Amino acid sequence: MACFLFKLLPPRPGFPGDMTEAEAGAMREHVAYWSALVQQGRAIAFGPVPIRAAPTASAFSRWRRAPIRSAWRRTTR
Repeated sequence: MACFLFKLLPPRPGFPGDMTEAEAGAMREHVAYWSALVQQGRAIAFGPVPIRAAPTASAFSRWRRAPIRSAWRRTTR
């Protein structure tokens, strides 16, 4: 079984403190998605990493086979 660490980088330095309503809605969906993965036993843990200089978020998951690459799109700034 493969294990993965996901490190999510914020879109700007002030995030999440200055997120818009649309971003807050997207974050609620994101939390619901990862919460479901934890309940299914596919994710081990997820959540914010409150580092004052550069807040991030991390997720730890395990998969019987690697996730489909197109499902994990990387965005550019």
